[in-house]
Amino acid sequence: MSYYQAIKITVLTTGVYAIRCSSTIDTYGYMYNSTFNPVDPNQNLLSSDDDSGGNDQFMLANILQPMTKYILIVTTYAKSVTGRFTLIGKGPDSISYSLVNSSTMQSSYSSSLTKNSQVYTRPNASIGSIYYCQAFAVNISTTGIYAIFSDSTMDTIGYIYNSTFNPAGPNQNLLLSNDDSGGNDQFMFSTTFQVMMKYILVVTTYISVTTGKFSLYGLGGSLISFVPFNIINNVSKVASNYSSTLITNSSRFCRTGNCSASIYYYQAIQLNVSTTGTYTILCSSTMNTYGYLYNNTFNSSSLSLNQFASDDDSGGNNQFMFLILLQAVGKYILIVTTYKQNVTGSFSIISTGAGTVRYVKL
Repeated sequence: MSYYQAIKITVLTTGVYAIRCSSTIDTYGYMYNSTFNPVDPNQNLLSSDDDSGGNDQFMLANILQPMTKYILIVTTYAKSVTGRFTLIGKGPDSISYSLVNSSTMQSSYSSSLTKNSQVYTRPNASIGSIYYCQAFAVNISTTGIYAIFSDSTMDTIGYIYNSTFNPAGPNQNLLLSNDDSGGNDQFMFSTTFQVMMKYILVVTTYISVTTGKFSLYGLGGSLISFVPFNIINNVSKVASNYSSTLITNSSRFCRTGNCSASIYYYQAIQLNVSTTGTYTILCSSTMNTYGYLYNNTFNSSSLSLNQFASDDDSGGNNQFMFLILLQAVGKYILIVTTYKQNVTGSFSIISTGAGTVRYVKL
């Protein structure tokens, strides 16, 4: 978020006027005709400049007319920078400067996405992929156009819903989505909000299973209240276990590289879940295990076909682990194998989630 100052510019004589900024900070300038709306910064924009004044200073040259109101916005190239500045104007007559008191209300809220955050599969994501998210009720007291944008080191995506948000059906009631309109991989919305309407903002990330801090900023005719809430109400976790062994008679395939022979032992297990939801699938073994998940079918001669997830060590101690959204009507195949060739040994699969998992050895 960048700080700015709005300054009313008036002149008595028509002509070309140049206004240069002088400061130790890297400044940026915008000239507007009549009014400036921070919610829609392209509206009424006449000109903008970054460095034409030299030494990281802006310089704006415009034809200005008497009896016309102009608004100069002085801000900075980088975010969250403060400092003193001086304006130097040249033209056929004097320039009058007066500060403008903004009627736009600014709101902010800071939080984090962590491994304990709620999870779901965002719209248009690959099958089974998991994203940490935070849902907020967006409350305003005055109908009007509002801007909401994020600030984070993460690549954020935002979604706005009407009335309700269902993580199992993330396209239901979806009004708006945005990825990068805020610059620097941040989302930004500029839209009309109505009083007495219920809006829900969902903050998540472009890349799955990403954690980090973020801030929300709002601009508009009233303060915006961002109220976090849980999208899943105290769902109890159900554990399901399966144990087996990779032996020299187990199925074999070429897991990676140019194999002269199929030298990785594996076991294919069909997973049937009783309830749609998020599941953790963890392997426990003295072997260094590797796991794959497939949708519908598995072909040992074409490992990429129908594959939607793979993992090596996310479970710690050289064990694979998946955090994945599974549908009750879906058919999933788990492949348990090893990181190294020609390794045998026992293993256990521990699945926890919204319902029971039934394992069927294929």
